[in-house]
Amino acid sequence: MSGAVERIRRAVAEALAPHARTVLAVSGGPDSMVLLDAAAHAARGHASLVATFDHATGPHSGAAAELVERAAESLRLPVLVGRAALPGPGAGETEWRRARWRFLRHAAAELDARIVTAHTRDDQVETVLMRAMRGAGPRGLAAMYADSPVVRPLLAASRAEVESYVRERG
Repeated sequence: MSGAVERIRRAVAEALAPHARTVLAVSGGPDSMVLLDAAAHAARGHASLVATFDHATGPHSGAAAELVERAAESLRLPVLVGRAALPGPGAGETEWRRARWRFLRHAAAELDARIVTAHTRDDQVETVLMRAMRGAGPRGLAAMYADSPVVRPLLAASRAEVESYVRERG
């Protein structure tokens, strides 16, 4: 097992350990699929629900949800698939994000669970840069390091480490 796989699995196990139940937010992208794999292998016995959201933006969004569903089932983790109503004219990233977070928060509330995302250090850097360009204050610039009910076990991992995990684990 490579150093990246070991580090990521350990980070995920440590992040999940304090929480009785979690909702793993899995989109089907590399980062969240690594979170799914690491959670399944590093935290056996932990009560996790895999939650994925089909934004109904076309065949690709349905295919991503199906990929997550198959992967979760193959790892013997329960999965919940949310589906958006067809987006209206002018719907975009903001509306899609709001719908996805409503779904995740509802799933977490139903289980009295914490939401777990696969944000990486690279996502943190991008978020800080965008917020700095908008003139955000200290809270905004803390970005994903600010106090939050969301668990982010991959925040110390770089995108390159995630890619290394993907290559090794397939």
